[in-house]
Amino acid sequence: MIIQLFVVLFTGSCAKKGFVSESVRPELYDIKSELPASTHKRNPTFLVYGDHRPSWRVQEGFLDKRNWSRKRLFLFPVFLPVLLFNAIFGGTAYLRHVPDLGSEMRRKVLNQIYDEVRKGDIDFIAHTGDIVENGTYHTQWEDFLIEAAVEKPVMKLVPYYPAPGNHERHNEQVYGRHNYDTVFPNSRFYTKKFKDVILIFLDSGLIFDPKGDFSSLTVQDSLYRKYLVSGPDSKKSSWLEEQLASAQEKYKIILIHHPLFSYGKHSRDWDETLGMNLEQKRRELTQLFMEYNVQLIIAGHEHYYEHNVLNYLKEGKNYNMHILVTGGGGTPVRPLISFSKVDKWLDMDMHYGYEVDMVNRAEEYHYCIVSVSENGINIEVIKVDDGEIENKIILDEFLVQ
Repeated sequence: MIIQLFVVLFTGSCAKKGFVSESVRPELYDIKSELPASTHKRNPTFLVYGDHRPSWRVQEGFLDKRNWSRKRLFLFPVFLPVLLFNAIFGGTAYLRHVPDLGSEMRRKVLNQIYDEVRKGDIDFIAHTGDIVENGTYHTQWEDFLIEAAVEKPVMKLVPYYPAPGNHERHNEQVYGRHNYDTVFPNSRFYTKKFKDVILIFLDSGLIFDPKGDFSSLTVQDSLYRKYLVSGPDSKKSSWLEEQLASAQEKYKIILIHHPLFSYGKHSRDWDETLGMNLEQKRRELTQLFMEYNVQLIIAGHEHYYEHNVLNYLKEGKNYNMHILVTGGGGTPVRPLISFSKVDKWLDMDMHYGYEVDMVNRAEEYHYCIVSVSENGINIEVIKVDDGEIENKIILDEFLVQ
């Protein structure tokens, strides 16, 4: 009996890498791709969220040190078997490349988002990345499309604009790039312009490459120079520099997966060897955004909510750049780092020359509603608990000007 069970687990339903276009029914990714031209002549209201990908029970349950430090672990007959189940079941799922954790909260978030969209006030959805666990597996894209285009078809009602995350593996040349481009064509570097605001979507995979999807760091760095920051010796501006230089809109919003400043698990990603000259690139991007008075950066990657403000002085005037981190879309939220450690990291950033204030944060599942007017950008952060819109709670609200 045990042998038969393992045969089923490892063979019968094992996920395989493959092409979405060859394996997934075309009608699943026949989604609403663009807004009517008339919408771009006014200011939008849009919904943004991120990091709703499924996860692994073995990582979030068995290997998470929080579970081994809780008091209930001492109730041996009750809790330890649960951890062992997470290890066996989740480990099996991990070997099969089939994420097994996060479905319940992901569906609750999507259900509440679907109800928001059906009210008719939302023009489009923006996503800050990590849509699937591993974009090289067509089955994971199929699961996402079934949920978001069939069961709760938000993608049929309004356009869905992503900033790619590292889990999409969109820079992996065999399957990842092909799958991402099939579901979201031309969605790595692009803009959406409205009456008073321009939204610029960026692929931060040209900065970080933890899976080694590029053939070399040199190739990755050359693409960074082409699309993001050209560098002092370049005779040609990058794609991003051209967009910012030509933008006539009053407000500028950047959507990107990796936040320039955050204070959670990924706070020190910019210090590690996940790419080439990371701290230099953070400084280049920050200076570029300050040069063109970017008011708001919306990012994901951290699995919680965080609102930080970068204060800077330019030409004798004080400016603020808001950094909104929205990563509570369904994948298990992470615990907040202690204030003592946050203060240490804030001091470290001050040493680098960045004056950052942490305004708010929450270890909650959530999404954000962004409303643009000529008077500013209003942001509501909505908590998701039971997935019912009638029971929503506003975690935070602020105005960017």
